[in-house]
Amino acid sequence: MDALLVTKFHMPLLPDGAIPRPRLNNKLSSTTKVSLICASAGFGKTSLAIAWLSRQALPVAWLSLDENDNEAHRFFSYLLTALNLCMPGVAEKSFELLSSPASPAIMAAMTQLINDLEQAGRRVILALDDYHLIENQEIHAAVSFLINHQPPHLHLVFLSRTEPPLPIAKLRSKNQLNEVGTEDLRFNVEEARCFLNRSMSLGLTGEQVAKLEKQSEGWVTGLQLAALSLRELRDANGFIDSMSGEDRHITDYLVSEVIAHQDTDIQDFLMQTSILKRFNADLCDDLLGIENSQQVLEQLERGNLFIIPLDNNRCWYRYHHWFAEMLSNRLCTRGKQEVTRLHRQAASWFMAHSMWEEAIDHALEAKDYDRVISHLETHIDRILARGHFNIYLQWFKKVPADYMPLTLTLHQLFFLYEMGEFEAFDQCLQQIGKQLGPLGNGKEGATPEQRGIFLAIKGIRSASLFAVDEARGHFRDALSVLPEEKRFWRTLALGGYGFCQRVSGAPGKAIQTFRKAVSMAFDENLSFCFFMYSIALAKLYMEYGELQRALETCRTLVNYQGSDDEDIPFSGLAHVVMGQVYYHSGELLHAEKYLKNGLKKITKDGDVFSIVDGSLILALCLLDQGRPDQGIEAMDEMSASIDSLAPPDSVTLMAASCKGLIRILSGKPASTDKGFLPQGGRDLADKEYPDLSPLNFQGIYRTGQQPLTCYSNVIQLFAAKMAVETHRADESILILSELVSTFDDKTSLLFRADVLIQMALAHRRLGNDALSVESLKSAVDLVAPENYCQIFIREGLPVYELLKQVGRRLGPDEQEAMCFVGRVQKKIVEPSRPGRSQDASLGLTPRELEVLICLAKGANYATTAAQLFVSVNTLKTHIKGIYSKLGVGNRTQAINKAKEFRLLPPS
Repeated sequence: MDALLVTKFHMPLLPDGAIPRPRLNNKLSSTTKVSLICASAGFGKTSLAIAWLSRQALPVAWLSLDENDNEAHRFFSYLLTALNLCMPGVAEKSFELLSSPASPAIMAAMTQLINDLEQAGRRVILALDDYHLIENQEIHAAVSFLINHQPPHLHLVFLSRTEPPLPIAKLRSKNQLNEVGTEDLRFNVEEARCFLNRSMSLGLTGEQVAKLEKQSEGWVTGLQLAALSLRELRDANGFIDSMSGEDRHITDYLVSEVIAHQDTDIQDFLMQTSILKRFNADLCDDLLGIENSQQVLEQLERGNLFIIPLDNNRCWYRYHHWFAEMLSNRLCTRGKQEVTRLHRQAASWFMAHSMWEEAIDHALEAKDYDRVISHLETHIDRILARGHFNIYLQWFKKVPADYMPLTLTLHQLFFLYEMGEFEAFDQCLQQIGKQLGPLGNGKEGATPEQRGIFLAIKGIRSASLFAVDEARGHFRDALSVLPEEKRFWRTLALGGYGFCQRVSGAPGKAIQTFRKAVSMAFDENLSFCFFMYSIALAKLYMEYGELQRALETCRTLVNYQGSDDEDIPFSGLAHVVMGQVYYHSGELLHAEKYLKNGLKKITKDGDVFSIVDGSLILALCLLDQGRPDQGIEAMDEMSASIDSLAPPDSVTLMAASCKGLIRILSGKPASTDKGFLPQGGRDLADKEYPDLSPLNFQGIYRTGQQPLTCYSNVIQLFAAKMAVETHRADESILILSELVSTFDDKTSLLFRADVLIQMALAHRRLGNDALSVESLKSAVDLVAPENYCQIFIREGLPVYELLKQVGRRLGPDEQEAMCFVGRVQKKIVEPSRPGRSQDASLGLTPRELEVLICLAKGANYATTAAQLFVSVNTLKTHIKGIYSKLGVGNRTQAINKAKEFRLLPPS
């Protein structure tokens, strides 16, 4: 024992403030043969092992390995001693054999150890830390022998930066291996929050933690090193935003723990390939002038050298961001000429393989502007098709102005407007206007293509400012001069023309124009235009009575695959609109699924208007399924999402109105919420698009949006509905009558139907039965052909009772309306609908249901008021509301009606 270092047998203590990781502990189990914890440096392998082993009720033999343990006799002396320390005497015979001068002493010792462990019959865990430091094949062979003949009472744990040359594949195939890798060990956001704020006491915000977790890619030591730097700084935000692999703590760690242990040729490979965002063996061979990159990449992956496979075939890879930045920084010390040469070579390889985006990126880094211009001119149509305008704008900004030909400057002008850089747009517009004339047809030398593009851009600008007549003229002129082969710009102008028709109150013509634009975009694979114009078309279908066509259009979008695998900007809109269509069709579960999926995507895109639209329908969907608390949560999430995006005033007003409506419908009004006041809608009605400038994708994106006048009408409708819900039906009638007076063929069919339903309910509250039934019948006549049923269903029993009277008024030639009324009535009272809550379907709030249950038990007013902690007067108000919604006149009738519709719990 004197020759052995005793501290190598001591399992390290768990660090103070270690983060519990139950999700990883559950992946480990002593009932299998082997546990392998394998990851790059600094991912918390040892900490995880210590935390798990400390919870085991079994004896643990721990051995910390180092480079000096590559001598076989020394290695197994330590291994046998570790076992002897936790199970005294179990390895004595093996020690004697190990000391024998005979050549097969190690294998004999392993055989004896296996026999002795089997005979002992006691369970034990043997943990070998830093096994990647062992390179001796004799040791690997003996350990493999131990695994292949492992006694059932022994569990082996290996901690390693690389997958060891042991029978791992065999264990994996027989389900005898617990495996925790780099991807498992990465901290998620919650673990990062606990580590940074609890263990490191930094007090970072949720947004700051999320940024650090994303930048570090969950690398535990990276987060720790970042925390050390943060302790020295006051400006946490500035540091986090600029955090990179150049940070001195991170650089020192990676150089000493990773780079210094690599051979010179591997170091050169790492540094030279660090200029690449992604790479494969062929690219690396070409870049470095070698022929063995595939073997090197496999070696790097086996060694867990911060390399991440990007596909299941292990063809494409990338480096951890901070690792790549550290390598790139070290590469720069070799001089600019070397870096430029590598970028030029990379650009050539990417272009030869038709990967033009990467080719342009590297040509720009090499400042090879002639090549950049050549690539842009060759591939501009493909660039436009994909719609990633922000990326392309950044390319143009890096090219000096004197290199830019007029046609590409026009494209830059378009990108500036689409990305909302209006000051730069105006400056560029003035410069181009001097060359082309105010309407793009003035000076000699300009081509039809250039004049047409300029006119299309001017049309987009005019349309965005709501100068519809001016915009229509620009689009018409653009279509007259643009060559047929300029399909993107012709499609753009056609879609813009459809937008002008739509907001001018010609929905039928707009539908025809958008259908042509969609067809052109699809034929030419113009993914972004196809999405935006299809969404505009689906919304028109939904609003003007063609629900099935809206659904078919959305299905096409959801299933659409363009020429590229990357997400199309604002593609989440397709899911949101599809969710809205499903909602109006009464398919609530489908609606919920698509709305939630779409909202995740458009929140990332920053689409505040669609966040409000989608969140409102999602909340109504949840409410209609009897989940009011989740409906309120959806509104809270909406508020949090748009607040973080600095929304314009109109969006804030719309969001407050939606939130107020949902809270009232859920029976939990907020007394401080005034967003639903009718005056807010009237203020908005005087505007059109005055405060949309913070939005990106100004031009094409706007074609799928509603004018603010539409939103002002919706707010007025909300106000009317809230007035009915709060027993102010006369006020509701005034608001609704004002809306009805504006109806014409241009008004959305869906909106008109909803207004008429609310008018019917308000008249019913006031006892105007004839007017009530008349209004509801008008609503039925509008939407029955396309089955817009949910706007009726969600109103519950009051509409059910009115529909009975509507049904009696329908004649024999109105079979379609008759069938629609029957379907709606059936769905209102259907007890087996998934997730249905009876009180939600019949219009009773949760508080009103509580009152009804107390009344059914025979409690008097005073007792009921005391039980519910309200005054008797408040209780009477609730009872009045219950009677009105159930269409009854006294307690007995209310209880009987509640029993009929199963509103009361079983007695």
